[in-house]
Amino acid sequence: MPRKPNTTRTEILDTAMTMFVERGYDKTSLREIADSVGVTKAALYYYFRTKDEMVRATMDDYATAIGDLLQWLHQSTPSRQRNEQLVDRILTIFDDGGALALQFIQANPTVIAREGLGDSQLDYVKKMVQGIAGAHPSEEDAVRATLAFGALLLSASGAAPLQTGGDAATRRAASRTVALELLAPISD
Repeated sequence: MPRKPNTTRTEILDTAMTMFVERGYDKTSLREIADSVGVTKAALYYYFRTKDEMVRATMDDYATAIGDLLQWLHQSTPSRQRNEQLVDRILTIFDDGGALALQFIQANPTVIAREGLGDSQLDYVKKMVQGIAGAHPSEEDAVRATLAFGALLLSASGAAPLQTGGDAATRRAASRTVALELLAPISD
């Protein structure tokens, strides 16, 4: 059965980014990515001619998802319901490839610097915190928003940074709970 184009593109990106995180960008070849996905190198070239294109596509997909989230966030009114929707939307972005983008940033800082992607990531975090805490937050609300987003980021980075153990679903649930607890006073 032929693959759906969007499914193949997503599979290539997920496979490539996973390999870049686990093995390193420079130690992963296009041939290895194609073999791992189960396509020919020519089929891989149909979607991406270089590893840099794969990284850029992943970061663009992540930026689009975060941009859409920020737009929604700025149009919504602070409430407990908004906090739940926000946390769930962020976790969905991480589930849909955002976690791989973040892990890639951590594992391959030289590529990020070369591609000029580091500043935009910091910008997203700043905009997210401002969107959560409001335009003129108290110091406590700014810290709460930062820590809440940080808790969600930890769920996306896997068990390694803090050696928290547990499986991904357990870490995700714990991050969701902590983020909502931190955000509760902001919406009251």
